[in-house]
Amino acid sequence: MAEKYIIASFSLNSNHAEVLYTMGEIRKLNFQNEISLFCFERIIKMSAREISSQEYSRGTVFAKELINDAKFELYRLHFYQKPKLSVKYLNSYKRGLRDGIPSIFKPLKRYLL
Repeated sequence: MAEKYIIASFSLNSNHAEVLYTMGEIRKLNFQNEISLFCFERIIKMSAREISSQEYSRGTVFAKELINDAKFELYRLHFYQKPKLSVKYLNSYKRGLRDGIPSIFKPLKRYLL
């Protein structure tokens, strides 16, 4: 059911960071990793300012969190196939945490592979 609505949202605005993040999560759950990778990579290419200026945005702090959490998702998606790239994304995610960016992945040890 959620997939139906996120596809409709994606067709309305395929460049909205929250839509991309939700689409990435749903596709990851359905083992459609290529689409998931596309969504998360697209988010990290956006700036926090760009995301926070989108319609229905929740602000700059949330935008930074979305970008950082997308890096963590990329760490998990690349873990088995491309371990070096996975470590790169994990280190970038951890730098964001050190810089004070919040995350939904807390406590971190619980989510590490």
